[in-house]
Amino acid sequence: MFFVNFMKYLTEDIDRRFPRKSGREEGVDFVFDRQQQFAPLALRNYELIKKIIDPKNRFGALVYDSKERHIPLQAADLLAFYARRILTHQNEGKPWQDPLERMLEERHNLMLSYFTREHMEIFAKKIVARREATRDDAI
Repeated sequence: MFFVNFMKYLTEDIDRRFPRKSGREEGVDFVFDRQQQFAPLALRNYELIKKIIDPKNRFGALVYDSKERHIPLQAADLLAFYARRILTHQNEGKPWQDPLERMLEERHNLMLSYFTREHMEIFAKKIVARREATRDDAI
């Protein structure tokens, strides 16, 4: 669901703010913190996700590496911490107390998304349909 939302942001916000000639749209590589549990599954499914939501091939490499080599991952951890707090506050109806939370909200510098079970089921059905179509093409 991250990639679905990111493609929407890329095509609806970034493309509008920074227009380029067709075929020269902004591309994106993804670097995630190195970990063992989900990386193999994510890497296997990345190409399938790209086929579903990225017909112009704007998503580039998907890499898992260390926070020590990719310092921006440390900043991403901080934003993830605040995103979790903000969503928790919203769900519990609590006001935001932290000055950084208020600044992020006022400046609209942090995008938060919440996916319901229904959103996940719809996306899963698309993935299954795409896998079946790919399998049929190979036969």
